[in-house]
Amino acid sequence: MTLALHDVTFGYQDRTIVSGLSAAFLTGRVVAILGNNGIGKSTLLKGILGLIPTRAGHVMIDNKSVHSMPPAQRAQRLAYLEQQASCHWPMPVERVIGLGRHPYGTDQIDDALLEQVMQMTDTHALAKRPVTQLSGGERTRVMLARALPSMHPFSG
Repeated sequence: MTLALHDVTFGYQDRTIVSGLSAAFLTGRVVAILGNNGIGKSTLLKGILGLIPTRAGHVMIDNKSVHSMPPAQRAQRLAYLEQQASCHWPMPVERVIGLGRHPYGTDQIDDALLEQVMQMTDTHALAKRPVTQLSGGERTRVMLARALPSMHPFSG
């Protein structure tokens, strides 16, 4: 998969936050987006994901516009974990992780994939606990696990 930004500009109301950025990101590469608070890192990610409109330029995945993709198709290709990801319902952890399958038309996750993402995120011991009773760090691992089923190569 190739994610490409072509001269993109993002912002809110009358304020431009990211302007004229071009970049390409390839599968298997780790990329860090660094900068001071308020510089536009989250805005950039939200723009890439299509959560905010592109003011100019194009965001492409494998030469297809992210903004032209139906939301479910976009969610099958991209996942986003907010800094303060939360869950307000006392669902069991394994059910919250299963929500990562929603873009595929189901909230069920097969046992093998559940086992794999729980191993990757060290969340086995939390499986039956309500997510609302977890510490901040435990909840963050669960939310990361929720993002993995939509991105995992065996998931669709």
